Formats: sequence, structure tokens, C-alpha cells
Amino acid sequence: MDYSLCVIGGLGHAGLPLSVVFACRGQRVLIYDRNTRAAEVVRAGRMPFVEERGEEHLREALASGNLDITDDIRAVSKARTVCVVIGTPVDDHLNPALEDVTDLVDELMPHLVDGQVVMLRSTVFPAPRSSSRSASRSGESGSTSRSAPSASPREGRSSSCGTCRRSSRASTTRACGRCASCSRAWDARSWS
Repeated sequence: MDYSLCVIGGLGHAGLPLSVVFACRGQRVLIYDRNTRAAEVVRAGRMPFVEERGEEHLREALASGNLDITDDIRAVSKARTVCVVIGTPVDDHLNPALEDVTDLVDELMPHLVDGQVVMLRSTVFPAPRSSSRSASRSGESGSTSRSAPSASPREGRSSSCGTCRRSSRASTTRACGRCASCSRAWDARSWS
């Protein structure tokens, strides 16, 4: 493969510093991002945002030849590891709105190759998700794919908050780990 790492969303506040550090450490890095204006700025050796010593390191990465930028999603197939660093908006209750992430996964799937490692670098918590979309991605028909471990103290079963005593399931706890009813911080000892 041509690249050690492809950073998707690599021109943003999290992705660009990550890409630059890897490139300065001798790794071949490909940035995939649709922001053509930011791509022009970065190719010129300038940071599109303030980052202490960012431009110095960016110029070093560009001069080394270890940093490339593309807006062609097909190029992700050229990297051993794909790191997704895209913003994930939250709703009024601070739950992640995962549509952007799942849409990106749908777009990526045809371009991924066997043996690639795909990771999500995000503040979004791991949570169980089962849907026909995830089942269709895994090639299964009529069943759901394996989901992440439940954030609930008792996997898949209802439990009650130690403060408000309302029943809650993993799907109704908030992204921040608080009870959806009273906002108390989740603590396994306080749930029955």
C-alpha cells in the first residue's frame, strides 16, 4: 500500500495535527477531505486555524514528501490504516447524531480493502446499535450485526436510576453517561 495512514476529515482541528505528526515521524500520510479551500491553504504550507508551531511542522511534513491531500474517496484504498476524524453533532440532550458517521461509512465501504484497519477518533461513546443498515454492511441478510457492549449496568435489561428510580435502558441514557430522566451521572453502584 502507498500510505501508512489515511485521515478522513484530515484538514480539521483534530485531523490535521494528527496527520502532520505522523508525517513528521516518517509515516506516509494521505489526508482525505472535501474542503478544497482548506486543502489549498495547507498545500501552501499554512494552517487553516491557529495551532502552536503548526505551520512549522506542516512545512516540515510537506517538505518530507510524507503528506498528501486528496478529495477523491477512492484513494482510501491505498492506506493500511484509515482514521476517521469527522465532527459528530449532538442533539438537544447531548446525544450524538450519528447520521454523518453512518453516511460516511456507507460511502467508504466500496473503497475499503481486506486487511485495512479502520478507526474512529471521536468523542462519541461506544454504544449498542443494531439496525438493518449495519446488517447490510456486514453482508448478513435478515439479521443484525454484532453490537458494542452495552453502557447499561445490566446488558440489554432495564434498570432503575438510584436517584429518580425511573427505569432506563442503555438506549435512553445520555451520551455523557447521565440518566436521561434526571441527569445524574451514571454509576453502576447507583443503578439497581
